[in-house]
Amino acid sequence: MTHTFDAARLLHEQGRLSEAAAAYRSIPAQDPDCYRALNNLGLILEGEGRLSKAAATLDEAVAAKGDSAVLHCNRARVLHRLGRLAEAVAGYGRSIELDPTWVDPQHNLAIAFEELGKLGDAEIWYGRTLNLEPDNIAAHRRLGEILFDAGRVSEALTHYRQVLIIDPNAARAHFDLAKALTALGCHEDALDAYRRCLDIEPRSGPAYQNLVDLLRRQHRLSEAADVLNAWIARAPEDPIPRHLLAAVTGEGVPERATDDTVRQVFNELAESFDARLAYRAPQLVLAAIVELYPRADAVYDILDVGCGTGLCGPLLRPRARRLIGVDLSSGMLEEASQRGVYDELVEGELTDYLRRHTGCYDIIAAADTLNYFGALDVVLGAAAGGLRNNGHLVFTLECETTTESSPWRLQPNGRYSHSDVYVRAEVRDAGLDLVSLRRNILRREGMDPVQGWLVSCVRTARDTDRS
Repeated sequence: MTHTFDAARLLHEQGRLSEAAAAYRSIPAQDPDCYRALNNLGLILEGEGRLSKAAATLDEAVAAKGDSAVLHCNRARVLHRLGRLAEAVAGYGRSIELDPTWVDPQHNLAIAFEELGKLGDAEIWYGRTLNLEPDNIAAHRRLGEILFDAGRVSEALTHYRQVLIIDPNAARAHFDLAKALTALGCHEDALDAYRRCLDIEPRSGPAYQNLVDLLRRQHRLSEAADVLNAWIARAPEDPIPRHLLAAVTGEGVPERATDDTVRQVFNELAESFDARLAYRAPQLVLAAIVELYPRADAVYDILDVGCGTGLCGPLLRPRARRLIGVDLSSGMLEEASQRGVYDELVEGELTDYLRRHTGCYDIIAAADTLNYFGALDVVLGAAAGGLRNNGHLVFTLECETTTESSPWRLQPNGRYSHSDVYVRAEVRDAGLDLVSLRRNILRREGMDPVQGWLVSCVRTARDTDRS
């Protein structure tokens, strides 16, 4: 039994989707409404998550009526969701040719270019989207992010402010505004913007964290502590503010950050971590390993502890027979898996992992991982146990430069710093021989360089190892 398009559409409007789908399918190819039926059937399939079938159905619709901007845009959107970005770009482009005044394909085209990493093209099409629809909040926000990441902060600020004109209660827009104002050195205005964000979204961990970070960089530690206490009251289950409160006040300082703290910090950072500017620790670790192993022979079993998003992975791969990454953060590991360079990625605590894998590795690398440990005895002992005889451990730490006698300190940024005297002693006590300990800049925080130690050590074969 065949149906008319109007009857099928009525079923669709009533939410009787399976009946509507059957009705759309029954409309014969010679019916002048066939392409409309195929389009709506494609939309039903898309809504059900059956994207490949939706794409095939919309292919048929476009074949039946190739001069429809709507059909080309709908097909391109499904291809976009399938990850077939080049085809999606072509489809959006054809839709725009057919109807240059329609905003949807232009906005979607900008998103596709951004996902392809073609940020110049994305900027152009976000701009064209805004020419057609000046109050498009999503386009303002995305264009602002592109400009901000490109260092064009003043231009980004214009778009963040425009979002707030459109929607003064957009918490994310106040956050973005604060971030831009911080980068421009307008610290008091940035503090106000973070506070406004928290007025609207009082459980925003990133807003609390950035507000505390800005206060501590201005040495306003008492105010930072007040903010942290407010954060704890709002989110007593969150481990991050308690850790930062200990860092800011110096009271109740733990010997290392808890697993929950590290896990949550890096799960929140996972998607943006690689965008950090002047993050040099992976390259420094590689340089030290190259000194120890000049030839790029894939003959070594290498462990990347605290591997994060896998920034070290491509650097270590040429020397690895087998490359394993370990991290507490599932979000970080998801990003690392996209690199396709690790033989195995393990979600777990590194000390526990090392204790369960003794004598397994020729090289253990730890780029900006051990700065979440204050006391190093346990973790260095476990790393020594994980090495084979004549295997090397290469890691970074942040420098403790105060005149206090403490061998390590929990800094207000929540990471630990260590004195060189302490590092040398702990390396020795772990049964390792120090190869080198050098001072380097690991990254920048704001405009300030972060001074660190680059440490290389070796597990030399002992008589007891050979017995």
